[in-house]
Order: sequence, then structure tokens, then C-alpha cells
Amino acid sequence: MKIIHTADWHIGKMLGGFSLLSDQEYFLDGLLTLMENERPDALIIAGDVYDRPIPSGEAVGVLNRFLSRAILQLQVPVLMAAGNHDSRERLSFGSELLSSAGLHIAGRLSALPRKVTLSDELGPVHFYLLPYVDPPTANGLFPEPPARTFQEAFDKAAVPILEDADFSKRNVLICHGTFCRTKSDGVQAAEESVGGADLVDLRQYRDFDYIAAGHIHRKQNIASNMRYSGSILKYSPNEHSLSPTVTVLTLGEKGNLSIEERTIPILRDLKVVKGFFDRLIDREEPDKDYVFAVLEDRELILNAALRLREKYPNLMGLSYERSGEERPHDLTARKAREKSLPELFCDFYEYVNGEEIPPKQLSAVQKMAEPGKGADQ
Repeated sequence: MKIIHTADWHIGKMLGGFSLLSDQEYFLDGLLTLMENERPDALIIAGDVYDRPIPSGEAVGVLNRFLSRAILQLQVPVLMAAGNHDSRERLSFGSELLSSAGLHIAGRLSALPRKVTLSDELGPVHFYLLPYVDPPTANGLFPEPPARTFQEAFDKAAVPILEDADFSKRNVLICHGTFCRTKSDGVQAAEESVGGADLVDLRQYRDFDYIAAGHIHRKQNIASNMRYSGSILKYSPNEHSLSPTVTVLTLGEKGNLSIEERTIPILRDLKVVKGFFDRLIDREEPDKDYVFAVLEDRELILNAALRLREKYPNLMGLSYERSGEERPHDLTARKAREKSLPELFCDFYEYVNGEEIPPKQLSAVQKMAEPGKGADQ
């Protein structure tokens, strides 16, 4: 059975004042072309279908057009689980009715997990759809004993799945969260986890033939049979180095799994350009990609963003970064009280610019600090 695994669509995403809807629709058109060529038996969307709980009408329209073509024209079943950005109730609306058409949605967490069975020439494959689960949600459905961590919440929500699953058959788990990556030397946190309180270890779920995960935007394996497909586009300047793809997996006979990646064309890239202002603006043709500019100039450039947009019309952000090594800053409140205003200003100037204040500027600061002098002088 051939399956395409995607996640983190974030339809309706706004970034740097720009709507990414046209980019998302362009990507989804490419995904439809891929589906037409690959003829998969199912498409997985492992959470964060929308970027916000109450999506715009335009965002709903983009998803509706995609699903209509995927299900009605290509006749590919779609299996969708809610992520932390999705409204569970809104995503679940009409799910029972839509299931008969081939759209299977797990929005709300349920005591009876959503199970979808598809078949190929080798027999059935059972898909279990587990939406994003946190302790309050799990405790609302399974109050005793109360879950205090995401691990406990996930394990409680997964109990009905483990009780139902026949692991002599082929089974796929679809879920959304921050999961540990299993390595030969133990378990390591997923790369974008913050802290660790939200980490979930999936080692006890290793008997699933495949676990399709969403939430982390960087594509990566959790284990040999567990994977984050990554987001469909780059959604922040920190993700400029990512190379989004979709995962194509083939389930053969029990225990036989192969995983490949497919690249889909994008409308505009997202990148970070860095350097001095004169160098960045010295280009003949405008750069149509989404750009975050980092200027290395020591002096502030007048109307820098406005001028850069002549050559980078989709400029999303602008910041300054002075080159040089990091400088320790160990000035305590006690030391600050012992210094004069000019001395404090000199310390600040050196910390920000990495060099001593020029004599001319120092003289001006000293004059302003003299008794009786001020801004009116």
C-alpha cells in the first residue's frame, strides 16, 4: 500500500505582514499532480491543517478545493488528525458524513478512537487517528488517574488504540506532538522541543508498522518506522535552511516498509540575506522570494526597509547584526553606581559596537554630562 504522509500545512498563515495563501495553494496544486502520478492509496495530514482555530473564509476555500479534487476526482482517501493549531470542533464538523466520501477526520479526542481500514492486494491496513492531546484534554475524557505530563496524557489517550490493535496485521498510527527521537544510544529530544515537559516517548508503540507524526517542521525520523514529514513550506526565518518535502511510504507485507521523499515545486522561497546594505541593494533584477534582511552596517541606514523593497519586494523583516565575537557583559548594579554618565555611555557604546567610542563622540557626551548642560545645549 502506497501512502503519502504530510503534516503542518498551516493554511492561512501570515508572516511578516504577507499572506501565504497563494503559496500554499500553489504547493497543494503540486501535491495533487504528485498524487495523480503516484496514485497513492491514501493521503495523511498529521495535524495543523489550519494555522489558527478560526480560519478565514479564504483558507477554508483553499482546503475545500484541494479535498474536493483529491477525493472526488483522484479518489484518494484522506486521513486527517487535528493539531494544536486546529479547532477540534470545527475540524470535526460533518466528519461522519464526509467519511463515506473518503475524508476521515479525527478532530476531537474520543474514548473510541477513529479507526479507518483500507485494503490492498495484501489485505487490510488499519489506520488509527489520534488528534493532538494535552493533559487537560486527556483528563476531561479519562479523569482517573489524572495526567500530569504530556507523556501520561498521550498514553491514556492511546490505551483504547492499543487494546483494539491486532499487531499481527498492518497498523498505522497518525498523531501530532513533540516526540522523542530514538537513536542507537538512547532517546534524544526532538530538535525543536522547548524545555522537555511536552516530550512523549514512543518506544512502547514500536509495534505499529508506521507512525505518521506532525508538529515538528523539520523532516526527520523518530525511529526507523516513525517519522515527522515536516511542514509543507518554510514558516519562519529560523526555517530558511529547511528543504520541505512530502514522505511517500510503501507498506508491503507485515514488517516490510520503504520510505522515500518527494519534492514539490514552490511559488516563492523564504530566505535570509545578510551583508552590508550597499552590497544587498546592488542587484539588477528584483528578488521575488520572501526575504529577511540582516544588515551588518555599523551605522543605521535611513529608510533601509523602504529602499530594500525596491530590490526585494517581498521583504518580510529587517534587522542589524554587527560582526565580531560575542562580548561578555558583566556590569552589575553596584559597579554602575560607581561610574559616571560618560563612563556608562562609553561602556554601552563599546558593548554594542565592539570598539571604543571615537574621541569626537566622547567629547560630545562629556559636554552634555557637565552640570548645567542638557539637551537644550
